[in-house]
Amino acid sequence: MTIGIGTYIDYKYTDKTIGEALKKNAASGGFGLVASAGTAVILGKALVSNSIGWSVAGGIVVGTGVSWTFNRAYDNNFLGIQDGLDWKGQFIKLGVKL
Repeated sequence: MTIGIGTYIDYKYTDKTIGEALKKNAASGGFGLVASAGTAVILGKALVSNSIGWSVAGGIVVGTGVSWTFNRAYDNNFLGIQDGLDWKGQFIKLGVKL
């Protein structure tokens, strides 16, 4: 859901094409999801008592931090992230008018 809302906001309000907005939000969401799942698994294995609650909480915190960091890097074009994702996003042509 976050990827869809972020794509719509970027397309509508930041002068991105639908492909550019989709590529950016899919990358951000993907990194956050992988970080959340990885953290939850690691904490679940490391903690013995009450591992489920701490695993979920840790996964949410780490995933949010990774997504936020990625978005900051994208906004500042760190290491050309924005240029690369926008270039790839220009090849996505969806027959959608928002």
